[in-house]
Parts: sequence; C-alpha cells; structure tokens
Amino acid sequence: MKCFYHPDADAVGLCKHCSRGVCHECAAERAGGLACKGIHDDKVDQLSNLVERNMRVSARSGSVRLIAVIVYWGAALVCGYILTQETIIRMRLLLGVMAAIMLVAAIANTRILLSRRVGNSEKSQSKKMKAGEPS
Repeated sequence: MKCFYHPDADAVGLCKHCSRGVCHECAAERAGGLACKGIHDDKVDQLSNLVERNMRVSARSGSVRLIAVIVYWGAALVCGYILTQETIIRMRLLLGVMAAIMLVAAIANTRILLSRRVGNSEKSQSKKMKAGEPS
C-alpha cells in the first residue's frame, strides 16, 4: 500500500479517521492510533476519548446490572412465596403474573451479565495469547 499524500512512498499504516494509507512523513502517532499529520490529529484524539469514555460507562453498568439481577430474583422469590400463602384467587393470579414477569427479567439480565463476563474473559485470554503470556 502506498501513502495517499505521497504515491511513491510506502504506507506505514492507516489513518484512524479516514482509513487512508500514510507514510512515515505523513503519519502522526496518537494515543488512539495513527492520524494524517496536521489534518486528522484532533479527530483521532476525539475518537480515542469517546472509546475510553464508553468503556468506563460500560464497566460501571455491570455493577448496576448485577444489582438489578439480585432485585429481580429476590422479587420473583418473594412473589412466589406470597403466592403460596395467599387465599384470594385474584390476588394469587396477580402475584403469579408478577412473579413470572420478575423471573423473565431476572433470567434475561443474568444472561446478559454472564455473556459480558464470558466476553471479557475471552478478550483477556486473547490479549495474553498475543503478548505471549501463558494462560
């Protein structure tokens, strides 16, 4: 691949913003990757900041989801227990529906939480393999 700005020079990488090939002279190394020097420096920095912010927000949402899972499972168990103790038919039906809704929400949130943990452990294993570290 050749440099977009210098067609006679070999590219050393791609600009993170425009995906054009850049040679050593045209490439600006940024925290988030390469950028076209003097053209896309700010855009690549903004993209890196956005990715970092999203990763922080995503990490925090895991603890909120864990609390939601605990609350849903607890509510489903409480509704189920009260359902067995209740004698009024309409109340039993209402509690049964509430328990079913809580159970579905608990299962869905548990699956999401577990899939994130499996995904994170696979990513860390992949990084270790690339770095040559034993697992």
